[in-house]
Amino acid sequence: MFDETTDISCTEQLNLVLRYVINNEFHEDFVTFLDAYQSIRQEDKSNSGESKLTGHALGHIVIDVLTKDFGIDLKLCFGIGTDGCSVMISQDCGAVTEILKQCTNAVRCPCYNHALNNSLAQSSKIVSVRNTIGTLKEIISFFNASAKRHLVLKNILGKTLTGLCQTRCIEMHDGILQFKSALPKIVEALTEVSMWSERISSSKASILLSAINNSEFINMYISYG
Repeated sequence: MFDETTDISCTEQLNLVLRYVINNEFHEDFVTFLDAYQSIRQEDKSNSGESKLTGHALGHIVIDVLTKDFGIDLKLCFGIGTDGCSVMISQDCGAVTEILKQCTNAVRCPCYNHALNNSLAQSSKIVSVRNTIGTLKEIISFFNASAKRHLVLKNILGKTLTGLCQTRCIEMHDGILQFKSALPKIVEALTEVSMWSERISSSKASILLSAINNSEFINMYISYG
């Protein structure tokens, strides 16, 4: 099982997990983090030397790690687990397709939890829900985008606000509940910022206060959780 994403240090991390059977018992172990761009084969770079994380490149990275670093016989691999993005599962140029050329006995094992999270994140067609989530994200971004505004919120609330994860429904739920419990303090912080002489911050804070005081937002706030 593998996935790649950009971490907070702007490094394109590829993580690899092995699931295997010993004495009829299943084991699942994380084995490595890789800087994906540092691990790209020379043949997967463009003529100009540009590195691109295509499906072919990711597939080759995984193959190289399994064979060269861990000495695994790829014919003994029976499953490949990834998320459902096109760079992973494309029939023509996906990473899984590239790996299957070497792992001839393997089949793709999709991550159903990832599919569920994406479905839930995109499933709501209710305008008021989308508007409320959008307001929450705007408020969180407003405080996190400025050290000065962030300090005001931290002094009043006693902690910082975490973002609303778009692809993990449990973390999204926890983030909304955190926001709900902290709303009075958030209103207090926005009110303080709205009184600043600094025009951009004060104007934005006033707009966000109006959004929070909107009846649609209040109804969603009361009904959630």
